[in-house]
Amino acid sequence: MDFGCIYHGYCSDMTRTVALGFVTEEMDKVYKTVLKAQLAGIAATKADMLFTYGHHSLRTVTGAITGGMKQKLIEHFDTHEDLAHMLKMRARPGDVILFKGSRGMRMEKALALFFKEEEE
Repeated sequence: MDFGCIYHGYCSDMTRTVALGFVTEEMDKVYKTVLKAQLAGIAATKADMLFTYGHHSLRTVTGAITGGMKQKLIEHFDTHEDLAHMLKMRARPGDVILFKGSRGMRMEKALALFFKEEEE
């Protein structure tokens, strides 16, 4: 699917690929490669910080650094508690923080812990 528009001189374009039925291993690999590149670009250009959690999210760290994000703005965590604590220590109003967790990491737990600490 391909969509686009022009609004006040700004041209936009959005392309989406939808798989109907079985997705081959090669198709899945290409999708993941493109997604990682996209996340790396977002992290490098828009995020003030990148917080990752889980073994597979380390690839996002590598991609963000390759994309130009400074290593001092990137943190990787092994526990939800450590992530929530660092968020409490480093996040400031107006910061854009990109969270990336490996599949099944339940990133909402880290945010719940952060907000719990806020209330205390």
